Amino acid sequence: MEFLKTVLISSALAGVFALDLMVAFQFMLCRPLVAATLTGLALGEAGAGLSFGCLMELIWVGAIPVGSVVPPDFSMAAVFGASSAVLMHQWNPSLGWEACLVWALLWSLPLASLGGWLEQAQRRWHLGLVERAVAQVGAGDESALGRAIGRSLIASFLRGLIFVALALTIFVHPMAFLLNRVFDTTRFAFEWIYWLSLLLGFVVLVDQFWERRWLKASSVSFLISAVLLYDLGFKTSTVLGIAAVAALTAATVQERRFRA
Repeated sequence: MEFLKTVLISSALAGVFALDLMVAFQFMLCRPLVAATLTGLALGEAGAGLSFGCLMELIWVGAIPVGSVVPPDFSMAAVFGASSAVLMHQWNPSLGWEACLVWALLWSLPLASLGGWLEQAQRRWHLGLVERAVAQVGAGDESALGRAIGRSLIASFLRGLIFVALALTIFVHPMAFLLNRVFDTTRFAFEWIYWLSLLLGFVVLVDQFWERRWLKASSVSFLISAVLLYDLGFKTSTVLGIAAVAALTAATVQERRFRA
């Protein structure tokens, strides 16, 4: 029952993130950091979701859709990775979180590539959908455009929902079985890979955003988060809430400055 509940929650969130990625909202909920954190929060493990999202976001922060370039679907991979890590840890609490997160990350990479291929296929389908809608509107059917938009929304939501539901159903149990078999001999390797992945992610982040103001802002953010979490004893969810309010406030101020 717990597995079914996790699959339903995760796949529904994946459908929403798929909408945000391509055809609606555009609130950047589809970014791996946000998608994985929200998935972990919905499953009762916000820290695990945040950790997985940080790994994926930092390493592939430069993989953004520019022009006709469609990168792998790291949004769906983030949902799958966070969900599978939570499930594996629930089934065997003796497993360290580092092992679960790294193992889920390794399995999520080919799924991200498959998700990117599916997104490309949907974009090609969208092209035909638009051409048919334009022809129907030209013939006097003014409701054709609305129907095309509705089909696009439904197709995007179902793409995310079905993709993650099938991925969790097919892969999570083999993942847990293999991890339980190899964990005793690879425990330290997984722990080192986890921290080395974070270090690699920071290197990629600095390479992508080598500007003094961004480095100052990120350093201050890390310092404040560390003080709140470890010195003042704030909960992870509280720190995430503060960060979200700060980000929204900064975005609002920046937008007003731009309009002025």
